[in-house]
Amino acid sequence: MKRAFDAVYEMQMIAFQTLGEPGHTADEIDAAVREVCRARGYSARVDTIGLPVPPPDPRDDELEKNGRFYHGLGHSIGLEVHEYPFMQHTEKESLVPNMVMTPEPSLVKPDVFGCRIEDNILITENGAEWLEKHPRHLFIIE
Repeated sequence: MKRAFDAVYEMQMIAFQTLGEPGHTADEIDAAVREVCRARGYSARVDTIGLPVPPPDPRDDELEKNGRFYHGLGHSIGLEVHEYPFMQHTEKESLVPNMVMTPEPSLVKPDVFGCRIEDNILITENGAEWLEKHPRHLFIIE
């Protein structure tokens, strides 16, 4: 579980860092996080559920045995909990200051483990800002 948490944590930190760099599109942030996922040894194959299928990545077949990032990276929030733009492979929307985005990377291996980190992040003129003030480490209760 610790290995999966560390991978998801790194995925979240890449999302935060990339959201803080002006001019990125939603699909670029999703792609950056998926690269971290694969580099950490997990599949990043996308379940498209009605969306166009992204080009396959041959690494995903082998990595599937370790676990997988099943869904889009996240979404905006505002008047609704889940709002456009969505951070996924089909979304070309530029993310700009004053947007609040919710990246929620996860890893799942059915019947073995599941791990997700979800934070609200404000995009500012000077970078990104966490809207939650909480510890960002794994709590292990024995």
